Amino acid sequence: VLGTANYVAPESIDNAIVDARADIYGLGLTLYHLISGVVPFDASSTVKVLQLVRSEPAPRLDGRPGVTPELAEVCARMTAKSPDLRPPDMADVGRALANAAMTLHAPASPYELAALVRKIVSAPQRPPRA
Repeated sequence: VLGTANYVAPESIDNAIVDARADIYGLGLTLYHLISGVVPFDASSTVKVLQLVRSEPAPRLDGRPGVTPELAEVCARMTAKSPDLRPPDMADVGRALANAAMTLHAPASPYELAALVRKIVSAPQRPPRA
């Protein structure tokens, strides 16, 4: 297995054919981490993390403060277990993220930004898995 356990694609663990869609998966998990503040798969050991990557769907961003349904869907497509369900290439990812960005609400003032940050920070975090 080549890569960081929390961001490695399932096909990399299974010694299947790996192509650019494995990088799309890792980028999707990185996007999840950047938005949520927690790693997508969390466990007490690397082996357990890899087991989660192989067996569990990647968490979704639906309902998180500041995350539009469009952004949540792009992230979900990027982190699909099957490479065939992911965007085919980074150009498609770029277009999807650009379209999702059009739906994001930009804070109009420092006060609105502070309120959004408080909402994100106080959002319930996913508990670590055993």
